[in-house]
Amino acid sequence: MTNTLSILLFAAFVWQEVVPFKPSNEFEVMIDYKFRERPALDRTKEYQFNTDEKSRKSGLLPYLKLQLKFLKLNADEVKVKIVNSHGKMVYSRKASEGAVIIIDVGYTDDVKDGVAPHEFTALLYSEAKKTTSRIHFNIAEDGTFMINDEKKGKF
Repeated sequence: MTNTLSILLFAAFVWQEVVPFKPSNEFEVMIDYKFRERPALDRTKEYQFNTDEKSRKSGLLPYLKLQLKFLKLNADEVKVKIVNSHGKMVYSRKASEGAVIIIDVGYTDDVKDGVAPHEFTALLYSEAKKTTSRIHFNIAEDGTFMINDEKKGKF
């Protein structure tokens, strides 16, 4: 309940005014899509998860990381913060051209099932702490990957 409330408050605060998308020629996103071993849950332990997580898949599964690189920053873009769909801040640092920011999305099955965050928003701020632009990443339930509301592929 508190996560939902924090997401709503954050969204209301950030999008009181429509923050424009950063132009796609000013950044690039590289997809790091690999298979990773996920261990099975220990059957001797009791978990506080919902029943869907108890029946989760184990073994070699697709794992996703995004690499965000700013090719051009405007003079008023000095800080970047990245927030996921669960309301958690996953990155907050000074923005710099050429630096690569790694966004650890997780196992794609978890993302599509809604167990892991399916949206990430990179917000660029000015010195006056005003949001100047944003980059929005979304993975839909069917695996459709979108950046700034443009379809980029499917997982």
